Amino acid sequence: MSSATTLLEQFTDADVDWMLDANQERHVAAGETVIAAGEPVDSVYVVLEGVLAVQGSDAARPIGVVGPGDLVGEMSFVEHVTPAQTVAALEASLLLVVPHSALRERAEAEPAFAARLYRALSVLLSRRLRRVTNDLSARGAAEFADDRERTVFEQVTAGVDLLKEKLQIANQEGLKHGGVVPAELAAEVQAMLFALYEGMHAAIGDDAPGSEQFKEQVGIRIQRELIPYVLLAETTARTLTKPRGYAGDYLTIELMYEAQPAGVPPLGTMLDACMMQLPASVAVRNRRGLLAEEIMGVVEARDGERANVMTLACGPARELFDVFEQLDDPAQIKATLIDFDLQALAHVAERRDRLGLQRSMTLTPENLIHLAIGRKTMDVDEQDLVYSIGLIDYFPDELVVKLMSLIHSLLRPGGKAILGNFHPKNTCKAFMDHVLEWRLIHRSEADMDRLYRASAFGRDCTNIRFEDQGINLFAECVKS
Repeated sequence: MSSATTLLEQFTDADVDWMLDANQERHVAAGETVIAAGEPVDSVYVVLEGVLAVQGSDAARPIGVVGPGDLVGEMSFVEHVTPAQTVAALEASLLLVVPHSALRERAEAEPAFAARLYRALSVLLSRRLRRVTNDLSARGAAEFADDRERTVFEQVTAGVDLLKEKLQIANQEGLKHGGVVPAELAAEVQAMLFALYEGMHAAIGDDAPGSEQFKEQVGIRIQRELIPYVLLAETTARTLTKPRGYAGDYLTIELMYEAQPAGVPPLGTMLDACMMQLPASVAVRNRRGLLAEEIMGVVEARDGERANVMTLACGPARELFDVFEQLDDPAQIKATLIDFDLQALAHVAERRDRLGLQRSMTLTPENLIHLAIGRKTMDVDEQDLVYSIGLIDYFPDELVVKLMSLIHSLLRPGGKAILGNFHPKNTCKAFMDHVLEWRLIHRSEADMDRLYRASAFGRDCTNIRFEDQGINLFAECVKS
């Protein structure tokens, strides 16, 4: 969800309105080609729903996936060259089609728009180039700006080497014991893995000294060494490969909730179990209980009257199902669940229908960016609670403020918003960023106050809670 939000960061509201109003949406079927290698491209495509595959010589094995919020076709706009790869829909998808000619005409007519457009594209392409450059640099001999960087590199890579040696031993012992790594050895691997993520946090975390280029290169080197092992474990393999186009999709979160290790034995299952115990994974499980508690509080405050509850980017929505298990009468809640991912909604629908909760849970396929910027509206009753667990970690500040204002419009007076976000104290961040490529925007209490003040709420958070790991914060604001 990074490419399109990079544009939104640079564009004005009028720019965004023009993109949405002056251009067309296109539905593509699974397998349909969007961009053909070697053929001219005349539009930029923004993925609104679904997943596209970037194909190399072997169409059966895509070299990359593009999910909601990403762009394709922008390179041809900038350079006027034909693409080297084919892009096709992995599943039925919805695209916003922005013709190159329309972009050029508006840029020629409005120099200020042209400046914003080309700045946004420059930032986007610069980020990609920096990643490629750092990747190439990491393949060669390490270079250091000073002795500190050399020491950091040697310490971190030594920890990786020790972990790999221990993994080789664990693999041998696991094969001897029917595919199961002995518990004592698995505990040693987990301790070394925890030491690695803590070492990465200290060495190349956001607050660590050193240039961003150095941190990126060290992170790439660590990832290259660990990828063969990461891909053996079910949860981390899904996070890294992003089959839905982004790391924290509904099934990744469901796997963390279930905490049933799986993967290619013996190492895959053992490593999945280790990953389930990382503080960030535990925090994901904790937030489920915290939100269930908050929802129950809203139900009890209604004192017998129905509570209207809405969840944005619902994912597996397990916190809601936890609440329904506690209720004597499911009619105490009218829940509206919104997600752009049709597979996520289908996953929830299966559980909802099996439990007979059709009257209490309404599933709505909707693009939250469209809602936040006013492209679409919702006709729903005033809500007592609107919440999101893992959405705004992907959104820049400008879009979060718009989302908060949308929530404000949906709430009744006295209703409240609760938005979850990873906190900067997350010591797993460097590991998530560099090894798993699960890059999130982390925000502090002051950040959440600032964003709520800038929105239609116009005030600081009314309450901030943390789950027990202290990694996920939940910022509440009541509509006055």
